[in-house]
Amino acid sequence: MVHINCVAKCISTFHKYLQNSQQLTANNKPTPNVKFLGIYIYITDTINWKYHIKHILPNLSAVCYVMRSIKPYMSLNTLRIVYYYNFNSVVNYGLQFWGNSPRSIKIFRMQENTIRIVLGCKKRVSCRNLFRKLKILPLESQYILSLLRLLRSRIRISL
Repeated sequence: MVHINCVAKCISTFHKYLQNSQQLTANNKPTPNVKFLGIYIYITDTINWKYHIKHILPNLSAVCYVMRSIKPYMSLNTLRIVYYYNFNSVVNYGLQFWGNSPRSIKIFRMQENTIRIVLGCKKRVSCRNLFRKLKILPLESQYILSLLRLLRSRIRISL
């Protein structure tokens, strides 16, 4: 259960599955989407992350453009740093919440595209070995790692 304080005027409560009598409100107006700590949540009868993924895709597309633009002038190590700073930081924020969304495949495809740009590969080249070469985790592996880190931090707190 999460409580959201919208500009200190109202508190909204929602669960994974909303009951028919519950409705998410912001400032006493019904709303299907909420921005909570920088993560966009779209709520119908269940919580889904399509609004958040739709929001970060243009940012990641801009990172792809930047990578394509600077590639001729930068070394591979510098391109990795730019990737981690611009792409990976956006993807990792809140990943443990939205990482299992069916729409996260769009983020993964954008990640593959960015990796191909960094290494100068064609669009049809498999990225499995490219991820290994750059020592970058694919989105699914990053999601699992973020869940394990969250679990480890919770275990330490309870001990």
